[in-house]
Amino acid sequence: MDKQTLRQYRYLVKEIEQLSEAQERLAAGQLGAVNINDMPKGNSIIHDRMAETACKMIELQYIIAERLNKAVAMQIEIERALDSLEPSERELMRYRYVDGLNWNRVTEKLYSDKEDFIDRFESYQRTVYRQHGRVLGKLRRTT
Repeated sequence: MDKQTLRQYRYLVKEIEQLSEAQERLAAGQLGAVNINDMPKGNSIIHDRMAETACKMIELQYIIAERLNKAVAMQIEIERALDSLEPSERELMRYRYVDGLNWNRVTEKLYSDKEDFIDRFESYQRTVYRQHGRVLGKLRRTT
């Protein structure tokens, strides 16, 4: 398991979120056209637009389903690789790559319960960077 694979998973999750949002916008547009249009029900232009929108929504659903299947497969692969790590190492990697947190948030999640957290934030963050590097090396050796 390498950093690139871990990043690809996070990008895939973001892509799924974007596609889902696009699907919602498409659905909202379809509903809007039906609700505000005073044209007679028999107008073929409206039905053509509705059919076209429905086809787009179905196609988008297939694309999202494909991405979700790929994301699930990648998450299983990641979780299997993370099983070889210590609990604190798994936590760091999940925060960074599965949850997609930036380094500041990862540091905060891992060390905010420390009394001197604010005063030693930079030191804790360097510790997180070093631990991350060690964990990546560990993952490369085990997979």
